[in-house]
Amino acid sequence: MKKLLIIICILSFFILACDLNNNKNKNKNNQSGLIDWKVPDGNPKTHNLGDINDFWARDLVKSTFYSLKAELLHIGEHCYIWVEKTGDTYFKPKNEVLEIVVAIGNEYDTNIYTKVMGALGVEFQFEDGNYYNTMQIADFMGNYDGKLCILLLDIKDGYVPGTGYVAGYFDSINFYSNFPGLRSNERDMIYIDTYPGIPGSQASFEVIAHEMQHLMNFVTRQVLGDINNQSSLMDIWINEGLSAAAEWAVYGHSMGRISDYNANRGGSLKNGNNFFVWDKDKDISVLDDYSTVYLFFQWLRLQNDNQIYKKIIKSNYSNFMAVTDNATGYDINNWEKLIGDWLRANFVNSSMGIYGYRGDSAFNNLTKHYINSTNTSVSLYPGEGVFSYRTGMSAAPGPSGNIRHINITSLGNNALLTFNANSSNRGWAETGTITGLIHPSQASSSIAKSFLEGIPAPYAISIEEMQRRNNE
Repeated sequence: MKKLLIIICILSFFILACDLNNNKNKNKNNQSGLIDWKVPDGNPKTHNLGDINDFWARDLVKSTFYSLKAELLHIGEHCYIWVEKTGDTYFKPKNEVLEIVVAIGNEYDTNIYTKVMGALGVEFQFEDGNYYNTMQIADFMGNYDGKLCILLLDIKDGYVPGTGYVAGYFDSINFYSNFPGLRSNERDMIYIDTYPGIPGSQASFEVIAHEMQHLMNFVTRQVLGDINNQSSLMDIWINEGLSAAAEWAVYGHSMGRISDYNANRGGSLKNGNNFFVWDKDKDISVLDDYSTVYLFFQWLRLQNDNQIYKKIIKSNYSNFMAVTDNATGYDINNWEKLIGDWLRANFVNSSMGIYGYRGDSAFNNLTKHYINSTNTSVSLYPGEGVFSYRTGMSAAPGPSGNIRHINITSLGNNALLTFNANSSNRGWAETGTITGLIHPSQASSSIAKSFLEGIPAPYAISIEEMQRRNNE
């Protein structure tokens, strides 16, 4: 048996690395710069419509694996679509399910696959001299059947109306050989929810693009990690940002994410929360993480070009340096300038230059989020920044630890930007100075909106958030 170092991220930010026996057909790493994995021998295996198969899935409430049966109901150019089946029952009557899976298969083959690969796909040269793209390599690492497995099932996430649910997920355990304690399907696959998710809807299509990127990210980082002889899994905020970029690549701007930002939907933007320390509060404020990571990765694209996403995903770095190393005009170690410029861009929002979104009309009316506090200090985690209302021309406070202060004036709006420039998203909160002045528009309301005000129900969260909330 050949051996392959597979690294997966499970259980609340812990990374488990295992050198496992498996049949993924790879040789010992060399230093040639070529990928030394072999293409599996023989032709890809095939499946037939109507096949019934046992699958493993995660019960996110019980933190266990469980087995389910699914039927193969569609074979596309790039995908097999399997549907959970209990006896003779599917999530809808069979005639409706058949229409849905055909629509999903056509959308994946003709739109999602092409555009996500175009924006984020990477090719590597193997030792046979040929180049193989990310999804082909995923297939080699999986079950070599030539297509992505899309499993439609009711994800066990404990959903009740009005709460968060998991709309879909990618689980890297499926690239392992099966072994006690962790259950693998030993194939390249993603899971798509059937309740309250609506397969065949626009929202569900966006989930497929989102989860496809997570799979591609894992595969790309595995290959790069193997070449460089080091762990290469990306920080969660970069991975989520690239999945947000995948959605954009297929369907254009996510006005939902921009609306979430403008409405302070998660309730934490005014207090500085953003994507860099992902879901630190384990509550509805994760919507602010998603909205800000969407804005940040769009800003990166507009300040650079569409190739920025491919450059990031195949970077030799897995933290902030994957971004700073590829963003034009920034030194690799200068996270402080990059995060400061982006924060400032959200307030100034100029149609030209780095302090805005280059005139992209989707961002024309971004809300200026002033902190609503009469205190003169604020606690900020790494990457977080707040705008406090400012009058007069007094100088901004000097730096303190990782805290930075910048006076900003834009179209008659004055603010003091206070942010934590720490480039380690595992750092602790630090105290910065704010003005203690309330913006006139907020004078009649001393408290920010309730977390739940205006929240669409249900709202989607990732499997990682659900696992963290269940204390895995």
